[in-house]
Amino acid sequence: MASSYRDRTSEFRLLSETLKKIGGGTSSSVQPETAPSTSHDSYSRSEFNRKASRIGLGINETSQKVARLAQLARRSSMFNDPAVEIQELTALIKNEITALNSALSDLQAIQNMDMADGSYSQDRIVHSTAVCDDLKSKLMGATKHLQDVLTARTEATAVATYLGSPALKLVSFAIKYWQKVSSAFQLFKSIGDKD
Repeated sequence: MASSYRDRTSEFRLLSETLKKIGGGTSSSVQPETAPSTSHDSYSRSEFNRKASRIGLGINETSQKVARLAQLARRSSMFNDPAVEIQELTALIKNEITALNSALSDLQAIQNMDMADGSYSQDRIVHSTAVCDDLKSKLMGATKHLQDVLTARTEATAVATYLGSPALKLVSFAIKYWQKVSSAFQLFKSIGDKD
């Protein structure tokens, strides 16, 4: 997925400096000696933001697949069970969740390295922690939803299996019994009509 944005912080600072010079003011807030660390900061920040964005998108796509799985599980019946599709989608979702967990661990490693540098503001640390916590929460929610869907599917399959063959036997028995009762009733009726 190609990135549709770029960091233009240095261009903004250059423009700000130019405007301050034109306006007659001096630039005391932007110092040239901080520019090298700023480029490293912006690279690290943009890398963090890019990875967080990809993880968020992955979680969203996985949640949509879990919703599709729930739909399939609800739709299944004894005679029209999309078991193969459910198994394939379940395996795909589990692989995606594993990959997202790994990516989230990498993101936290980036965050921890940035915090270890000690050159970042408290606001930035709070923000990156909030982003990581939010992504963790969303991933845990998607995982919980998957577990709930699979549990419901297992229970529904167990009930269908339990009811499947005995229920069919019971229905078959009831039909045969009804046919015999009906035949007997017809016989008694015909005997009663003769008298």
